[in-house]
Amino acid sequence: MDFSFFAAKGIRVAAALQWAVLIYWILRAERPGLRSRVLGALAVTIVAYLVAPLPLAFGAPFWLQAGVLSVACASGFMIWLSAHAFFDDGFRLRPWHFAVLAVSNLICLVTISGFPTSAWLYGALGGSPVLFNFVAFMFPQMVTLVFIVFTLRHVSRGGRDDLVEPRLRLRLRFVRYTATLAFIVIAFEVTMKAAPFLRQYLDAASSFLVFYLGYVVTYQYHRNLTMFEQAVGEPHPAPAGPRGPEPEAGAPKLKPSPLDESQRARFEDLVGRERIYTQPGLTVQSLSEKLGVPDYKLRQHINQSLGFQNFNQFLNFHRVGEAKRLLSAPEGQGLPIYNLSVDLGYGSLVSFNRAFKEATGLTPTEFRDRARAIS
Repeated sequence: MDFSFFAAKGIRVAAALQWAVLIYWILRAERPGLRSRVLGALAVTIVAYLVAPLPLAFGAPFWLQAGVLSVACASGFMIWLSAHAFFDDGFRLRPWHFAVLAVSNLICLVTISGFPTSAWLYGALGGSPVLFNFVAFMFPQMVTLVFIVFTLRHVSRGGRDDLVEPRLRLRLRFVRYTATLAFIVIAFEVTMKAAPFLRQYLDAASSFLVFYLGYVVTYQYHRNLTMFEQAVGEPHPAPAGPRGPEPEAGAPKLKPSPLDESQRARFEDLVGRERIYTQPGLTVQSLSEKLGVPDYKLRQHINQSLGFQNFNQFLNFHRVGEAKRLLSAPEGQGLPIYNLSVDLGYGSLVSFNRAFKEATGLTPTEFRDRARAIS
């Protein structure tokens, strides 16, 4: 064993301890929010990944080895779930999240040699040791890679409608670090079989990057929990007044608009008279071009001056508001719901129904029936 071996293992242990510190601070928090709890679960899976070789090296009981590997296998899922928790406004844990976790971990457990399901897999592959070893090695890597690809796609695509500047910057760092880490880790796992002489160097590189990320996240979390939650987009209701619902306690104060008086008047005209929100496929970029202002200024105006967290929230507020007026009016009683959804700019009836129910708690049909009963 040379210096590179001890250096790689030392960095791996330091990385595990760094993420363990983050877990400690989250556990110490008086009332950690959902995002903090998801972050803590991610930290647990990362620690499990870093220490996974230890139970095997020290001859630990099989149940302990399988348990640590099972938690480590969930790291890809937790990266994906964390991306949704950090960047999706109104994120909530759903039953199907746990179903996805169970399926992904089952795939991992099937490939663990010595686990009851591995015997089934071995038989299903015709009893070929070579094929079994290949599948057992590749399946967990492929599952993690799929989660990473979906994570990067989700974070990158969501940036087009995001209006929160700190969260936009975090998206860029998240994509950069996650892609780099995924590449190094997968390269490390592959070279364990193909090129053992590179193993220690890639292990050290990946462990150092995990350590650095753990240090940055732990520092920010310990420094100011409230800032951390808001920096990743803790959803706050929009402001009071004609452009947004009533604010709740704790919502950030609105700021003066970066647009000048003529630009604000043009914006109000586009929204109020021209009803530009009914244009299908409207984006921040296309609206900023119509206004003749940089898109970052428009993002600041809609977020900091009007209080909306993302562009879809802004569009849905106006679209659903108009739908409620039409469905409550006598002339809207016979209007087909599908036609209404198209007129308001929705690409499908499903997306209209979802947005309407999220805003009112009722489907458009239920809302119209209730309005008819009241009148």
